[in-house]
Amino acid sequence: MARNNKIVWFVTLAVAAAYQPLSAQEHDKSGRSPEHLFEKFDADSDGRITHDEFLSGSRDRFTAFDANEDGYLVLEELPEQMPVSEERKARRMEHKAERKAKILKKLEENGVENPEEHFEKMRKERKGGREGAHPEQRRSRMSFIGKMDKDGDERVSLEEFSSRHERMFSRMDADQDGAVTVEEARSAHATMRHTRQHNKNTMKAGGDTK
Repeated sequence: MARNNKIVWFVTLAVAAAYQPLSAQEHDKSGRSPEHLFEKFDADSDGRITHDEFLSGSRDRFTAFDANEDGYLVLEELPEQMPVSEERKARRMEHKAERKAKILKKLEENGVENPEEHFEKMRKERKGGREGAHPEQRRSRMSFIGKMDKDGDERVSLEEFSSRHERMFSRMDADQDGAVTVEEARSAHATMRHTRQHNKNTMKAGGDTK
């Protein structure tokens, strides 16, 4: 009985881990490593990412949604389910497949019979038995507006839409000269990874003391 309880506990934690946000290592694959950043944003290949270059993607996406070109996004202009890029879909599917393979291997090593069935059962139980969930974890337009609309006027301005990327750029641009160098990007990336690892270790230590 104790062994069965231990197996169930392990499966629960393993499946939960498989659906957590991307780790620091996986963020590298998602385009936030210095190399990926410069491949994506350094349009003129001068070894610097300007504020304009970094925000260009946000502006383009905003413009694509802003049907009446009034500088604001309202509910009616947005699709019911916000789109997810094909690149992000592929990354998520690869990420889940890799984690699932690791979990199944651990289950086999722990002597679990029919590890695939255990995995699927715990995954469905964790999702509350919902079969129609979007595998890409798309947000509805209501939740999108709710998250992005900072001033409560029920519409999203370009400034609000780009706020996350503005913060990212500001963190990387250490000398605040309006451009990010390779060294600044590497330093910011190292700081991000250190912070994530510290938070992970803190959470683990807190769990071990319970």
